[in-house]
Amino acid sequence: PNFTAEGFLAYMAALRDMKRAEAAKRTPEVLAEVGLLEVAGDKIKSFSGGMKQRLLIAQAVLAEPKVLVLDEPTAGLDPKQRIAIRNLISEISAGKIVIIATHVVTDVESAANRILLIREGEMAADSTREELCEALSGKVFELAIPQERLKDVEEDPAFLVGNISRERETLFVRVICDGEPEGYQAEPVRPGLEDVYLSCFRE
Repeated sequence: PNFTAEGFLAYMAALRDMKRAEAAKRTPEVLAEVGLLEVAGDKIKSFSGGMKQRLLIAQAVLAEPKVLVLDEPTAGLDPKQRIAIRNLISEISAGKIVIIATHVVTDVESAANRILLIREGEMAADSTREELCEALSGKVFELAIPQERLKDVEEDPAFLVGNISRERETLFVRVICDGEPEGYQAEPVRPGLEDVYLSCFRE
């Protein structure tokens, strides 16, 4: 059906057996929460990807659930839209348990109180961001190397290679290893969740 935003929420309310009066009251409230109240009467087909994601979040919180599960909430969005959706999730999380399933580390880096890592169906970690990063303290370095040494670094079994950036003729390679790299110009860096992810999944 070619729903408007408010029509879509009315439909979702009916599927959830919400009373009409309650649905009529909650619809403008949740549209306001996600910043879509001004386009409540517009057809969804005219919405951008970010607006559609916000509408999906609106329908998820329509019945005021105590537990909210979001699967890849920023998938397919541009950086600006991802930031907006992450901020929105933080805003609506008060008084709720929000579970985010995602491969995008930045979706949970600043907002999550607790992080669970699932590897091959098994729990690999269940901790806070700070504790997970602290476990890698002293194991993350940035190497400054010329282009011709990149292959050596990538093929060295002692290294897990993360981000690579270039500044003029120098490559800056982020690596995880058990001790300070020998034979390289290396600076220790503060571990982040991407380092935790790389270390856990070895990819």
